[in-house]
Amino acid sequence: SQAIKINLDFTKEYLKIYGDGMFSDAVLVFVNSGIDYQSKSLHEKSVKYYSYALDLNPSCEDAFYNRGIAYMQTGDTAKALSDFDNVLSINPCNTNAYITKGVIEYNRGDLHASIQEYDYALAIDHACELALVKRGVTRSALGDKEGAISDYTKAIMLDEGNSLYYFLRCNIHLELGRKLLWSEDIVKGFILKGIQQIVSGDYVEAIESFTCALEVDCNNIEAYNRRSTARSAIGDYTGAMEDLNQVKNLN
Repeated sequence: SQAIKINLDFTKEYLKIYGDGMFSDAVLVFVNSGIDYQSKSLHEKSVKYYSYALDLNPSCEDAFYNRGIAYMQTGDTAKALSDFDNVLSINPCNTNAYITKGVIEYNRGDLHASIQEYDYALAIDHACELALVKRGVTRSALGDKEGAISDYTKAIMLDEGNSLYYFLRCNIHLELGRKLLWSEDIVKGFILKGIQQIVSGDYVEAIESFTCALEVDCNNIEAYNRRSTARSAIGDYTGAMEDLNQVKNLN
């Protein structure tokens, strides 16, 4: 595989002589090399290797998509869009290509075009959380707050444990002056964030998240219970018992 990477022209001649048996392997080597360089933020070099793959196989969906991402990271949005269009000509059901095009349009300030791309993705996959959230953000930026809430609510129904979705929706409720709905969402968001932090072993951060939830709702039993667990994990047994006593008093 190293020989293939070193000399593309030799690889092409080799394939002509020995047939297609090695063809897919060579393409894979170039794509994987591009991914490796991309992971090291060597985007221009990754573009070169994705292009090598496409020289060998002009219908390589992965090479077009990954090169498009690399072009985005170098700031060449025109070439990125061209690559994503090529992806969709090969596979019209690639939701990631539509979503990424939507991100590009959003960043360019064409919010209506951005929403259209997310709509395309959701027409293919109604349960695409990323498309829902991206469309929600874009709808909010256009002033369609109810549409944004609808998208965030659908995302929450698909993944009730994602704290980000609650935080996004609570911001819209706050903008609309819906204090009760804002407080419900922000408390839920902080509790879920704290749970995620406990799972990751970030107990101090988890305690902070549960404390933020309690600053909004001082009678939230789950927040006290969860914070007690986090406090106990760092050896704060006094604080843990205080939280458990609060739970006892509230029950």
